[in-house]
Amino acid sequence: MLETLQSVFEPFEVRLIAGIAGGTILFGLAALAVAMFQYLRVRNWATAKARILSSAPGFELRQKFQTEQPRNVRVAKIIYQFEAAGRTWRSNRILDSGDAAEDQTERLLAAYPVGAVVTIRHDPKDPSKSALEIDHPPKDLAAGCLAATLIVVVFAALGILFVTYGIEGLQQLLPGAILPLTIAGSVIGFLFLLLFIAFHRQAKAVGRWPTINGRIVSSGVHEFQQRRDKPLRTMRGTRMMKTMYMPVVEYSYSVGGRDRSSCSIWDGTEVSGSRSYAQRVADRYPVGRTVTVRYDPTDPGKAALEVGGSWHWMLLVGAVVAFAVAAWSTGLFV
Repeated sequence: MLETLQSVFEPFEVRLIAGIAGGTILFGLAALAVAMFQYLRVRNWATAKARILSSAPGFELRQKFQTEQPRNVRVAKIIYQFEAAGRTWRSNRILDSGDAAEDQTERLLAAYPVGAVVTIRHDPKDPSKSALEIDHPPKDLAAGCLAATLIVVVFAALGILFVTYGIEGLQQLLPGAILPLTIAGSVIGFLFLLLFIAFHRQAKAVGRWPTINGRIVSSGVHEFQQRRDKPLRTMRGTRMMKTMYMPVVEYSYSVGGRDRSSCSIWDGTEVSGSRSYAQRVADRYPVGRTVTVRYDPTDPGKAALEVGGSWHWMLLVGAVVAFAVAAWSTGLFV
């Protein structure tokens, strides 16, 4: 058995795949351990009764990573007040770990109406650190970690089997092929094709959404910093960040007798670019203008002012190019 395992892990490619998989699993376990420690720490915080002072929907620009542009997400703006350490404290922190997910907004607003008395948790050493709810439920963390581990193991096993038993067979089938290029082109082309299908279907679905009149509440341009893919070298040194601009437009509308609002110009898509580009988009929607709003009939809280553009066709072009490179690298068409 040991000799069989040694022979399987003899090729460098197999050891590389196993190393990457093992490192990924260890990183995931370390993240799980940190999250569990955070959960247990907050779980032991002191509790107190708090009164909800305000609870209303709103919008917030969130930039999770500097390598990506901000997203204008719908959030629950909740402020509560409680007594601790002989003082009165106010806080708007909902989760101990940070921001609540956008799909939790309606639930949070329903669970914490103005005037409600709820139980919150706070750090006994520093009551300014508090939370309405605790993130990181252990069962969800464990299930997620297990699922991710199984996925990594399965893909690693498939990769090892392919390297061990499949490379020679493919090379015999395609003796003139540049296999790394063939495989990479096929995988990239397949991924691009899947993305194109998903975005194309989304654009078609938004185009079929019912429409209703709405009104522009606010319109402007947001400036933010984004990390470059490659550093820009100038006479004054190297610049890693660049200034970008995105249009931010909020509008109100009513569906089924209920007032709603949204900041989505395109469904599920944020755009950014130069100041002039962002300003041109914002100028199309001056405050007070009546606009046609498209809304999702299954979820009227999702809306858009415009149907997505044709940029997703570039994904199809990319898929065609990738498949063409993969086909050329097989050597069958030379």
